[in-house]
Amino acid sequence: MTAKYINSNEARQMISKTASSRFQASRRFMLHNYLSLFSVSFFSLVLIITSIPQVANYKFLVNPTLFNIGQLSLSILLLSLSIAIGLSDFSLKSHQHHACGMELNKLVTLLKNKWDQHLNPVEYNEYIEKYYSILEKYENHSEIDYKKANLTKCIFSKNSVFYYSRFSLYFIMISLAIGWVFFLGMPVSNEV
Repeated sequence: MTAKYINSNEARQMISKTASSRFQASRRFMLHNYLSLFSVSFFSLVLIITSIPQVANYKFLVNPTLFNIGQLSLSILLLSLSIAIGLSDFSLKSHQHHACGMELNKLVTLLKNKWDQHLNPVEYNEYIEKYYSILEKYENHSEIDYKKANLTKCIFSKNSVFYYSRFSLYFIMISLAIGWVFFLGMPVSNEV
């Protein structure tokens, strides 16, 4: 009875797709990290800037009590979001997904040395065991990372819209902060 030999390209392709997905997850988490830092910093700056005219006794378009309630509400929102973002630790997740992608790429490189060769079942199982031992050490990527990395690169596809909608919270925060400055907190006159 002869053992079935498996083409090395199949294993290499499977591992390569997973590595691409891990690198995509790393980029997604890094973008989350940058946007969260920018959003929280910008939001904080807006709260500080809108407090300065109040100290200088400027009269605002809105009732001072409403203005203070708004400032307090936005401060509580900022604190809550800062805690949630801090607990998410996007930078660490990005680093871990990148490290996993690097380990998987090393395995792909080993398989490239066996380009179009047939692996016996023992060799194939060794590579697959290495593959799964790498995967066990790291958190898995999301399905959206797989789709973004391995499917068509159309900018306006359904997957792209879903991918970028995950970052909408940051744009809502920035829009809320800008709206607070320009529509609620603009000083009208000096009360001296």
